Amino acid sequence: MARPQVIITTMSSTHKIIDRLRDIFNAHGWSLSKKTYGAKFDRFCDLILKLNEQEQDVILTLAEDFVFLPFEKYPSLVEDCFNKIDTQKYSHHQKIFVVSLKAPSDTKKSKSGDSLLYSFAHQYAPVFFEMDPDKVILLPKINSLTDKRRSRKPALFLFADDFVGTGDTGFAAIDNFNRNIRVDGDSCILLSLVSMESGFNRLSSLVDEFVTSIIAKKGIKDSEKITDKANAYTVMKSIEDKLHDVVDYRYGFMQSESLVSLIRTPDNTFPVFWRGKDSSGDVWPAPFLRTE
Repeated sequence: MARPQVIITTMSSTHKIIDRLRDIFNAHGWSLSKKTYGAKFDRFCDLILKLNEQEQDVILTLAEDFVFLPFEKYPSLVEDCFNKIDTQKYSHHQKIFVVSLKAPSDTKKSKSGDSLLYSFAHQYAPVFFEMDPDKVILLPKINSLTDKRRSRKPALFLFADDFVGTGDTGFAAIDNFNRNIRVDGDSCILLSLVSMESGFNRLSSLVDEFVTSIIAKKGIKDSEKITDKANAYTVMKSIEDKLHDVVDYRYGFMQSESLVSLIRTPDNTFPVFWRGKDSSGDVWPAPFLRTE
């Protein structure tokens, strides 16, 4: 098996690029330790040494705006979201249903946002809404309420996720709720720790409130640091051409241009950061590796 191509650079330029990467890690507060977060710094070093200088500059410029949120960051993000909810507006409800934001076709699939449900239902919602814990119901399958539509009293539905990208999944979930579950008087809140701006704008009008801790913009299109955007797209394409099976993920799924990694990196993020194989099928040192 052929060894992956390595771009040869001078020792001084290599030191400069590694120093720049180290500064980015320090600015973000990311650990440089090999024992922390899967040795992301080492993998990032291996990644940029596979690239030419122009490619390195684009990747490191994007890295300056990258948002990495490991699970220990979740509690502060959750509290920030709940603090944004106008809870008094929903004080008339006698019951809260906590639901995963999933399309009807994906109800049997697990997603990273599912990790939030238990704490939402049993820790946060009862406190922030001053609700009897027995009246906050964790609902594994929302369609279980379909047959109760005529007899059910109005309630507050809290849809939860850790990331909203294009809004396709959220649209399918809320559309299903509106058509098959909602009764007169129901309220609906969508809570996501992070949301792409496009997804946030798309879904906000479909619910009573959409609260999120971080609204993320497109990495190249909305960048204030990248002035020659056409060139940046060309350079990114040349990088992505080195990767395995990126046809459906060019510039991130649906060209989302996301720069986000949580407990699982969304496929909306540029695949150079998460795709684990190169075009030859060999290992690609993705710093924010996405596992299936």
